[in-house]
Amino acid sequence: MTRMYTQIHIERSPSKVFDFVTTPANWPRWHPSSLGVEGATAHSLAVGEQVTESFHVAGRRGQVIWTVMERDAPHRWVIDGRIVGRNAGGVVSYTLQPDGEGTLFQREFTYPTPTLFFTIIDRLVVRRRVQKESEQATQQLKTLLEMGSSRAALNANRYYFLDEWSVPASVNEVWPYIVNGGDYPRWWGMVYDKVESLNAMAGDQVGAQAAVQAHGRLPYTIHFTSEVTAVTAPTMMSLKAYGDLTGTGTWRLTPTKAGTSVTFEWIVQADKPLLRLLSPLVKPVLAENHRWTMRQGEAALQKLLGAKMNFDQF
Repeated sequence: MTRMYTQIHIERSPSKVFDFVTTPANWPRWHPSSLGVEGATAHSLAVGEQVTESFHVAGRRGQVIWTVMERDAPHRWVIDGRIVGRNAGGVVSYTLQPDGEGTLFQREFTYPTPTLFFTIIDRLVVRRRVQKESEQATQQLKTLLEMGSSRAALNANRYYFLDEWSVPASVNEVWPYIVNGGDYPRWWGMVYDKVESLNAMAGDQVGAQAAVQAHGRLPYTIHFTSEVTAVTAPTMMSLKAYGDLTGTGTWRLTPTKAGTSVTFEWIVQADKPLLRLLSPLVKPVLAENHRWTMRQGEAALQKLLGAKMNFDQF
């Protein structure tokens, strides 16, 4: 039996943390292994309720059916998972304790190692990668829930952004530009140098991956891989990123009288050595660099779709 344990202090009450982590729709937002969830996803699950999660763990993909086995809000929650098509699974438990003005959040993941071969592979490769993903998940959970709190701001290598665009076109017209990352260099070329697909999937499909090279006003270039984790066309797409930047992003499109409101929520950690080195000293400058890149995207898309609408009127 392998046991993965992580814990972290979160500057939010146990009830708020509990409600968030036990609502499956939130999982792709903070856990890097979660690609999407189907079923009873929009509320905190009770004992006996089930959801199906698509996952990418330690290089392996699949689906797992989770069943809630124990619930003691806001202190403890346990789910049992069975992988679809395989005689395998595991158990995840969350334990929450008051910790000063916040919460000590503890996550435990256990899974069996039924054969000697699996035990060897687990010790050599799988365990280490799963532990790293678990640690990244709790860190991203903390950043997401603490956004705006003073303690979260002390982590110089972590960034939270929520940008909003106003675009003079309908949601259905804007959506293709957002989900087709390979087309970014054409209209957002002042930021995106290259976006190359890494598999045969369309940009609006869960699991689609792309290699991204981008830059801003500052003299450095970033490289990262993006992977689509959830899609509700034509209003929402979530992704995770890893490379020079590691974290999650979510695009949301909402119709307005003037066209479409586009928001992008970006929760990332700077992993590029230069960015990690500079972050403690010039975090406001790096944050402004991000905002500049987003302003360029808004202006470019406004111009592109505004011109298209004017042309269509003739």
